Amino acid sequence: MAQTRSRPRWPRIVVIILLVLVALYGVLGFVVLPWWLEKQVPERLSQHLGWQGSVENIAINPFALSLEVTGLKAEDGGPQAGLDVDRLYVNLGFWPLFRGIAGIQEITLDQPGVRLDLLPGYELKVAQDWLDNNPATEEQPEAQQSGEPPKVYLDQLTVNGGEVVLRDLTGDEPRNFPVAPLDLNLNDLATWPREEGSSNYYLLAAVGSQTIEWQGRLSLVPLESDGFLKVADLEAGTLTHFLAEQIPLDLRQGLVTVSSDYRFRGGDTLRLDTSGGEVTLDNLAVASDTEEADPELTTNSIALKDIAFSLQQRSLSTGKLMVEGLALSLLRNADGELPLLAALEQPPAEESPAEEGSPEAADAGSPDAPPFRWSVEGIELSGSQVAWQDQVPATPVDLQLDDIRVELGRLSDDLAEPVQYRLQSVLGGGGQLSATGQVTPQPLNLEAAITGSDLALTQFQPYLQESANLTLADGRLGLDGHLDLDGQDDPMTGTFSGQSEIRNLDLRLTDGAEPMVSWQALRLEDIEYNLAPARLEIGTVTLAE
Repeated sequence: MAQTRSRPRWPRIVVIILLVLVALYGVLGFVVLPWWLEKQVPERLSQHLGWQGSVENIAINPFALSLEVTGLKAEDGGPQAGLDVDRLYVNLGFWPLFRGIAGIQEITLDQPGVRLDLLPGYELKVAQDWLDNNPATEEQPEAQQSGEPPKVYLDQLTVNGGEVVLRDLTGDEPRNFPVAPLDLNLNDLATWPREEGSSNYYLLAAVGSQTIEWQGRLSLVPLESDGFLKVADLEAGTLTHFLAEQIPLDLRQGLVTVSSDYRFRGGDTLRLDTSGGEVTLDNLAVASDTEEADPELTTNSIALKDIAFSLQQRSLSTGKLMVEGLALSLLRNADGELPLLAALEQPPAEESPAEEGSPEAADAGSPDAPPFRWSVEGIELSGSQVAWQDQVPATPVDLQLDDIRVELGRLSDDLAEPVQYRLQSVLGGGGQLSATGQVTPQPLNLEAAITGSDLALTQFQPYLQESANLTLADGRLGLDGHLDLDGQDDPMTGTFSGQSEIRNLDLRLTDGAEPMVSWQALRLEDIEYNLAPARLEIGTVTLAE
């Protein structure tokens, strides 16, 4: 009989060993590692932050290299959890590891909640807790070595329905600012320069009716970002809370919306350029202080479009500033002060010196730094009014300008450039005023064609009583002329030429019942008045009845 050859047994042994290793790997990944992490997460939170943490469940798929955490919560003794995440899902990339890249295919956060406490020293409580539980050692700075950051690639980061609560503890009473919902999408992010392009991101967050929308492209190395940013319906209360020291007035009402395209470049030279920017301010209400019962300035809307800014070129340009429905109440109190203007007269803030070697110090000390350039295409004011209350005279003055319309031409940093203007208004006590011309800010030069018709003189009666014991019972003023002022030399020089008329004058003694002086019409023609030296010439005086 022929002898049968025995087959080698090593392939079967190898297969068995591989199956055992795979089974062991599966047991470690599916069972052991999740159990170990469920124990470690609360301990690490307690060790490094001093927080009490808990996890409902941790599931790991070692073959898909995925991690899923549900019910992650951390308590720091506050009114609500410092961290509360319904679901965290992480899926690691396998093949990028062979190229030395820590690849992450997906990170998803569902319904994450974070509470951030701003302490009286303007520090975040979470940062303070970390410092308290992780004291610095001498070995730590030596362990930090400069070099290129590790290669990390993130394919997709998603945050669904997140909430961030900022609790401001810097004031006398805590105030909460909940940001919810918070949605974020970030794709294709890498920590090394790539030729194929940058990552894309989209962020949408809301604080009540206030929203933030941010989208564009991002590169970490080099640090670059192009995109669009919009903050909509930002409330006056929010601005006042965080900018109370920078806003000298009592901002009681208003909704601010700001949007712009931008381009940012980091590195040795910081670059920031914006274009297509818009700023709108609706339903503004401002008072000089909190004790004022009524706001002294209100507007229906303020809009500024086509805003472009360049940090490197030091330039700012805008389109027309449109103001509608402005109502301004100016009060001069018995001491002769204007409270609204006095509130704006803040002492100049002490500027801190720029650190040596910083970009600010370099720009400030560089003789080649270009001057800051700015321009505004124009200003249009419509449907507005100004109320003037003067408590200095014995009889308070109450004047009002209604239906104010103002148009200004282009303004810029070139103060020697003439600015065209046109304005008109109706006096509340009777009469109309208008003026057109041009003005040069520096040196001051004013050209104005002035027209006034049917101006009721009785509304200026309190000022007449300050210098004479007389009462204006009636009188109408008409004015038509041209005014030139020149402020190049001191004293200022100027001329007025034109004509004027006062109709139906009725001037009486303060206690008199009958007119002391009256006429039907007094007309002055060919008026020439010189400011310095003072000289008045009148061609014809016509007096009727």
